[in-house]
Amino acid sequence: YLDYAQSILVPVLLHSTSQHEPTKQSCLEALNALAKVIDNQHLLAYLRSVSSQINFEKLIENIIQARSEVLIEMYATMAGNGISYYKSQNPMLRKNITILLSQILCFTQDSENYKIDEALVNSVISCMVELLSD
Repeated sequence: YLDYAQSILVPVLLHSTSQHEPTKQSCLEALNALAKVIDNQHLLAYLRSVSSQINFEKLIENIIQARSEVLIEMYATMAGNGISYYKSQNPMLRKNITILLSQILCFTQDSENYKIDEALVNSVISCMVELLSD
């Protein structure tokens, strides 16, 4: 399940603030299922408290604060999978990927144990800079 979750986590997170209610609900259900599988009480408690209006920054903060080894091991894959969203025509997705990857990069840069490959970090930063020209 975790291998599968790793491959869909980025789109699930990014679409969790969708205006399309069934999409948003499906994303929240997937995040709840993941929190149960990894048995992270902090994340479960946060997700149970979320209303229909999701604050994406708060969601990502809570994922980072959960300090789940399983999720932390997914951060590099999430960064790699997320880069393509910078080219999306959907402003919500571009905003959300910027928030997600900036939080992941800050976390991994502040920790000696969890580093993301420098080339990947440079790619993410380049994509963020390209957004400034929009």
